Amino acid sequence: MNKVLIVDDERNIRDGIKALIDWESLDCQVVGDCVNGSLAMDFIAKNEVDIVVTDIKMPVMDGLQLSRNPMEDYPDLKVIILTAYSEFEMARAALKNKVFDFIIKNEFIEELPKTITRCVKVIEEDKKFKENQALDKDSQEYFFNVLKGLLVSNSISKEDIEKYHL
Repeated sequence: MNKVLIVDDERNIRDGIKALIDWESLDCQVVGDCVNGSLAMDFIAKNEVDIVVTDIKMPVMDGLQLSRNPMEDYPDLKVIILTAYSEFEMARAALKNKVFDFIIKNEFIEELPKTITRCVKVIEEDKKFKENQALDKDSQEYFFNVLKGLLVSNSISKEDIEKYHL
């Protein structure tokens, strides 16, 4: 289950996002909510979070700053920006920060579930890719050690031949 953090300075918006979206059907769980980006950064540092859904304009630290900051320490974190503003410059700035998507608030009931579904799919693909990379690295190390053993001793164990189909 993917863990979601909601960040918005308006309580009714945070509560609405939590209540109006069927998070469980999206394979997600809302693990917290914060009133600004600074509190969100503190939360992210102490808790496992996969997806942040954030407002763009907030006091203390806005959504653009929030979308930029976690990327340094949490490159797998996906950020979705919600805003009441449809200004192109804000959207462009958000995309430069590699946010996953940019959604207009009055469309969030329709658009957020679609975006979350795409986001969860990307997270799953990223996890599979990393698992495969780890397996490839383990295999490379093993075969390097086997070849090194062959060069040194001119022999290989019968178990290794059978186990790794050598």
